[in-house]
Amino acid sequence: MNKTATAHSFFLKAAVAVMLVQSFVVSHVIKGLVLSYVFIALQFGKDILLRPHQPGTLSILINFVKFMILFAGLQVISQFLNAVLPPVFHNELTLISFEPLTAVLFRKSLFTQSVYMAVSVLFFLYLFRYLKDTDDVAGIIRVAKIGLVVYVVYGFVEFLGFMFTGLNLDFISNRITGEDFHYGLFQTVQMGGLTLQRMKSLAGEPSMFAYSVIPFVVLFYYLKDRIYILLTVALLLSTATTGLLGLVTFLLIEIIFRFKKSFKLILASGAVLAVITALFYDIIISFVEFSTDKIAGGHMSTIQRLSEFTNHTGFFLQSDPGHILFGYGFGYARSTDLLATLLFNSGLVGLILFTTFFIYPFARMNLDSDYRKGLLTAVVVLLVVMFASVTEPYYLHIWFLAALAWYEYYRDMRAKYGLP
Repeated sequence: MNKTATAHSFFLKAAVAVMLVQSFVVSHVIKGLVLSYVFIALQFGKDILLRPHQPGTLSILINFVKFMILFAGLQVISQFLNAVLPPVFHNELTLISFEPLTAVLFRKSLFTQSVYMAVSVLFFLYLFRYLKDTDDVAGIIRVAKIGLVVYVVYGFVEFLGFMFTGLNLDFISNRITGEDFHYGLFQTVQMGGLTLQRMKSLAGEPSMFAYSVIPFVVLFYYLKDRIYILLTVALLLSTATTGLLGLVTFLLIEIIFRFKKSFKLILASGAVLAVITALFYDIIISFVEFSTDKIAGGHMSTIQRLSEFTNHTGFFLQSDPGHILFGYGFGYARSTDLLATLLFNSGLVGLILFTTFFIYPFARMNLDSDYRKGLLTAVVVLLVVMFASVTEPYYLHIWFLAALAWYEYYRDMRAKYGLP
């Protein structure tokens, strides 16, 4: 292990530990200034100022510049298309910045959202470089686990605190987005005659909590770490359809992995599920009714999500070939799903590049361990959840998983071709 690299990675590890915290910001001057972003900026600033000529720093800087050149090039193309073939935006589109609909060139959100993406890529590059220098996969997962435990325990403090006091005990969340919209949402649900607070912790709201936790349920399940049981309970207490979608996707992938190995396991799982259903019928029915109520339109409904998806994809599909390929500008619009958001903002090229980045290492590596299968499953589950119901690619946990995956791919290439 490279002890020097370990000694110089304090801020990176701090960023990993708090990467799921999204409802607390250091300053409201920059509404998205969450703790993890601050630690990444500190790591980058320290290295540029104190270690500019170190191979690790130069490697990160060179790769970051390469990304920025590619990213900027794609934005130049989309803005050129906006100038030559001006789009006519309408009120059914959810444009992020509050400029007039007639503003089609270099909207403010292009720059603010690009900063978030740049920080995410920088986090990935730092983590990948750290793993190359130290080979400390177990150590960095342990740091993530510690942060995850604190994160989930805080959620249980809120949840149990509401049961005993009827009050919202979240004293940390302070983030404000948009026009004075408080990011830490307080939501309750009726289940089995009880009024319960939906688990959210410091994710901001229940669906984003589910989005944060579901990949670690998968990963720790494959690592045979029983913390996945605690995480699954927390996930279910969020009562988020995002979490249900993730769990169903996980179950389907697990069946694919294990079907040929153990048909009996599937039968046993079905029997256990039947027993659980019989024992906790009332609670399960309440949960299903709540989810059905969401679909029927009682809450932030599936109908609204489908409307957002239809509005953005419909506009995209009616575009000229240039905009279909390159979109209208990164960060211009936000649907309630990442698929429509990427298509509208970055076009088919952006969608393909984004998806390929996360899937490519698995196509080239040997899935010869439960850990690697867990990584693959976690990433696929996240992509399914993101494309269907989440529009935030800036949560750092997906970039955390990407760094782990690319390092496994690098290890295979190193063994095969003798890479340094």
